[in-house]
Amino acid sequence: MTKKVKIISSICISLLVILGVYTYIEYNKLDLSNINKLEEDLSESLYATAISIEEDEDSTPIPTDNGEFFFYKVIAYATEDFSKLPDEEKVDAMINIARRIDYFLQEDSYIKIGNNKYADIRDIQLIGVNDDSIYSIAYSPGKELNDFVLAASTEENGIQQTKTVSSEEKYGEKTDPNVEITSHKANIDGKYIYVKGTVKNTSPYPLSFIEIKASYYNDEGKSLDTETTYVNSSSPLLVGEQKSFEVMTEMINEKYTKYKVEIIGYKN
Repeated sequence: MTKKVKIISSICISLLVILGVYTYIEYNKLDLSNINKLEEDLSESLYATAISIEEDEDSTPIPTDNGEFFFYKVIAYATEDFSKLPDEEKVDAMINIARRIDYFLQEDSYIKIGNNKYADIRDIQLIGVNDDSIYSIAYSPGKELNDFVLAASTEENGIQQTKTVSSEEKYGEKTDPNVEITSHKANIDGKYIYVKGTVKNTSPYPLSFIEIKASYYNDEGKSLDTETTYVNSSSPLLVGEQKSFEVMTEMINEKYTKYKVEIIGYKN
C-alpha cells in the first residue's frame, strides 16, 4: 500500500468515525420542541406566570421496551390573584393547568422528546412571588377531578407550614368537567326499572365510549344493584353535542326506590 493510499484510507476512516459519532449524538439528543409548544399553550393561564417545563433533577430516566422515559415537572410563579383565592379555588386553578396539559396530550400519555425518548410530567408547582410558599399537585393524564390533592407549603408566623386540600371535598364522586348529565329520570315498568337521560360533551374535544352507571338503593339507602351502559361507541360525541341514554335493569326481590346516575368513563 502506497503512502498516498494510506493517507486517503486514514482520512476515510476518520471521516467515518466522525460521521458515526455525529449520527449517534443526533439520534440520542433530546428534542424539546414539543415541550416548548406546551409551555406556549400554558402561558395563557390566569393564575400562573413564567411557566417552564423542566426535567426533574431528583429522578433518573427509566429505560423500557417502549423507549426511555424522562420525568418532568411544570414550574411557574403564582400571581397575586392566586394567593388571594380560597383553598378550594386554588385547587381549581391548579386543575385548570392539568386539564390544559390533558388537551395538549390528546390521546397520548407522554410527550415525545426524541428518538424513543418521552417526557412524563409528574408534578405541577406554583411558587409564591412575595413569599416562600409552594403549591403543588401530582399530575397524571386524564386524572379524575376528585383525585387531585393540593399540597400547600406556606409560612405562618415565621414557621413553614404544609397542609393538603383535597378536591374531593368539593367535587365528590360524580362531577366530571368533560361530560355533563343534563337530565335523567327513572320509571318502573313491571319488574324492570328504566333510567333515561341525556349527556352533553362539555370538553374541548370529541369523546367516545362515554360510559354511564346507574346505582339503585332502597328507602334506607342500602345498595341493591348497579348497571352500566355506553352512551356511544367509537362514533364520537362532538363538542357541545348532546345524546340520550337508557339504562334498563331487572329489579331483584324488591323495588328500587332510589337511584343515582354518573359518568364513569370515556375516551378522547
